[in-house]
Amino acid sequence: MVDKEFEELKATVRYLKDRQDIRDCIVRESRGRDRQDVDQIASCWWEDGVDEHGAQIHHAPDYPARANKGHQMFFRQTSHNITNHLCEIDGDVAYCESYVMGGLAWLDGEKTSIALGRYVDQLERRNGEWRIKTRRCTIEMTADC
Repeated sequence: MVDKEFEELKATVRYLKDRQDIRDCIVRESRGRDRQDVDQIASCWWEDGVDEHGAQIHHAPDYPARANKGHQMFFRQTSHNITNHLCEIDGDVAYCESYVMGGLAWLDGEKTSIALGRYVDQLERRNGEWRIKTRRCTIEMTADC
């Protein structure tokens, strides 16, 4: 009986650690973008990863610099906030949906946009590390103030 309980406890702890590592990766990627930190962004993606922002498709090796350049062209500051987070783990693959609220302060200093959307991600664990393999970003609502 004790062995069975111990195995169940180990499985539960493994699941909870995986979920936390996955969420940490997603949050760390947003933090990297807000800080224009190419290395931090890149550390969240597998080299063969793909990001889809609407019609724009980015491959992971180019994504961090392109995302930063896109933000620098229009915004003086951004804030990506991960809120609701769902995660289904299937072995070394995780399927996630994370709600994101973004504050985007335009270069002109006169306007701030708020965007609400979701990151629909597939993460993979390789050599014990979780990183993003694919991301589809949806923007579902915007407002300017």
